[in-house]
Amino acid sequence: MKQMMQKVIRLFIGLFLYAMGIVLTINANLGLAPWDVFHQGMTHLISITMGQASIAVGIILVLLNAVLGERLGWGTLFNMLFIGLFMDLIMLNHLIPIINKTVRKNFNRTVLCFRY
Repeated sequence: MKQMMQKVIRLFIGLFLYAMGIVLTINANLGLAPWDVFHQGMTHLISITMGQASIAVGIILVLLNAVLGERLGWGTLFNMLFIGLFMDLIMLNHLIPIINKTVRKNFNRTVLCFRY
């Protein structure tokens, strides 16, 4: 039982770090991974959050895999659900600042402006 709890805790830490990495790339204006571009497109088309788009696509893919006979594990289901939830948690609470595109020159050094 103790080993199982340790595995679950490690899984959730990993899912949170993965969601944080996605939000960092979004907020830093560095570009998006292909799936994240798809999720962002969904957010603009149907007015949902990035996390909700990630969860919706995950549900569709998991259902498709189930129909095709693929075995599903707890990690797959947790991945589908919690990365989206963690993304929304991080983005909607502004836990990571958004880099503004404006750059100011200040006494021979460049300062990036952050927006919270």
